[in-house]
Amino acid sequence: LSNPLLFIGLPVMALFVGLISGLYPAITITRYTPASIIKGKLPSNHDTNLLSRILVVFQFSASIVLISAVIISQQQINYMKNADLGFEPEQVIAITNLSDAQKQAYSSIRQELLKIPQISSVGASLHRPGGGGSGQSFRLYGTDIKSSKDFNEYRVRPGYFKTLGIQFVEGNTFTESQVENCKGIIVNEAAVKYLNVNNPLGRVVWFNADKYEIQGIVKDFHYT
Repeated sequence: LSNPLLFIGLPVMALFVGLISGLYPAITITRYTPASIIKGKLPSNHDTNLLSRILVVFQFSASIVLISAVIISQQQINYMKNADLGFEPEQVIAITNLSDAQKQAYSSIRQELLKIPQISSVGASLHRPGGGGSGQSFRLYGTDIKSSKDFNEYRVRPGYFKTLGIQFVEGNTFTESQVENCKGIIVNEAAVKYLNVNNPLGRVVWFNADKYEIQGIVKDFHYT
């Protein structure tokens, strides 16, 4: 209702459709005298009958399209509500728009939050699940630069995977000792297929003009 186009447009459209739908039979009736209408002696009009059939077919076709659209939309909504996201959003609070001072004090804030009994884990990321990731590219160490592939990347802190319940297939998560100078990368199963490499765990990749090691593989999750 806050949309002026809909607020004004829908009543105008309803009025227009009502006028048009009432205008056609009114004009048709005026062609005949009251006496001929009462006696039922109306001349047959092939063009009118054809138009009537076209209108009926059009109405049924439009109804089928609209009903189908409603059913498909409902199925899509149900899918979005019930789809396995690959992570657990329930009981998770995302705090965004932190100031630079708060970001620098993250470790202290995290320690204070973990003192609260109701909080089981705390993690951090430059991106929020569902909002997409940063576009980056990397390639396996020892391969030609032409073999670089584009990836969507999250930069996360230790505790991120535990907080969101993202499951590991192989390898290990990040640790606090890696925070200052982390040279590790964790990929999901789709990334492994995209790299087209067997046994990726422990493989070294070129990333941001530096060497990083694939230290973990997680199950796929919806990041956008």
